Amino acid sequence: MAAVRFPNLTFAGLFATLLILLFSPETPGCTFISTREGDFRKAKAIFEGNVLSIGSEQVNSSGQHLIPITLRVLRSWKGSVPDEITIWTNNPNLCSAFTFEIGEKYLVYAGKDMFASSDCNSSKVASSDVAQDNIERLNSWWFRFKARLHI
Repeated sequence: MAAVRFPNLTFAGLFATLLILLFSPETPGCTFISTREGDFRKAKAIFEGNVLSIGSEQVNSSGQHLIPITLRVLRSWKGSVPDEITIWTNNPNLCSAFTFEIGEKYLVYAGKDMFASSDCNSSKVASSDVAQDNIERLNSWWFRFKARLHI
């Protein structure tokens, strides 16, 4: 039986096409997915939660001013997250992008020791456009799979 040949299709061409599909941004003008995949990989837990209470500021052994935030978890994408969880956040008076508010829903990317900063990271108010875009990606099996592969 003779082998079927595709004259214009080479291994290099297939490989290049695969790389373009894997590493190109999903939408024009948006940040590359790899950044969001990196956030996924760095997070110990990713979940959407409703703030139940906000505790008093505490100073840890490193001198950081932290505030405990207790949330009811509505859904989770990564990590072993109980129905109710306390995360730690930075003092909102120290130039953060937002403050957690009781009754509000948040998309939380929690790192080591359940720390979730309210500035310069992936945690967002759940109703924001950015959070909704992230939730859409997190709901995608392919996104979570790719993020775990480090490709």
